[in-house]
Amino acid sequence: MQKGRRGEKFFEKAWEIFLKYKDKDFSYTDCTSFAVMERLKIDIAFTFDSHFQAIKFQVMP
Repeated sequence: MQKGRRGEKFFEKAWEIFLKYKDKDFSYTDCTSFAVMERLKIDIAFTFDSHFQAIKFQVMP
């Protein structure tokens, strides 16, 4: 585990996503998840939230 201000970059990226897709009904929490997944190169989410599909992530189940 690393400590530092790295989390701040996730929040900045989340805000960028939030503004880019303001026509969608994404919450800021959704956008934070998207930013983290993008950074960690995760493309599949285990979720029932359809917002993940709207931004092109694969969802399971």
